[in-house]
Amino acid sequence: MSSGMLLFYCPGRPAWLGKLRGVLTPRGIRLRPVAEGELGLPVGRLAGLPGYEEAGAVPAEPVDEPVLVLCRLPGRQLDLTLQLLRRAGVPRTVLKAVLTESNAPWSFRALYEELCRERLALAGDPEAHPLREPPGEEVPR
Repeated sequence: MSSGMLLFYCPGRPAWLGKLRGVLTPRGIRLRPVAEGELGLPVGRLAGLPGYEEAGAVPAEPVDEPVLVLCRLPGRQLDLTLQLLRRAGVPRTVLKAVLTESNAPWSFRALYEELCRERLALAGDPEAHPLREPPGEEVPR
């Protein structure tokens, strides 16, 4: 049984959202919705990581597209989970991230902003450059 988790923020109710539970829950992957009021919380806190229980929120603007964060999924399980997301009908264009030691302290909103910058960089936007630390947030070292 997995201890993996999928954090997800989905404004509106995309058709594929209902299918996620059916494909991930049997594999032991917990689904954890992120509410709009939680976008300023650290990703590590949302994922239940030790040391983030008391981490506070920063002000955060709403996000207007779905974002998925895969947490505690080792190699093969991560690959399988990505296949299951496709099977559930999650479009390849939906922003996805893997929880890491580096991004755990970032707010969910800051992670979203970094994913947007990376998407622009991959599309060849000369103005895009991935940021290592979200603006306005202190990243613990």
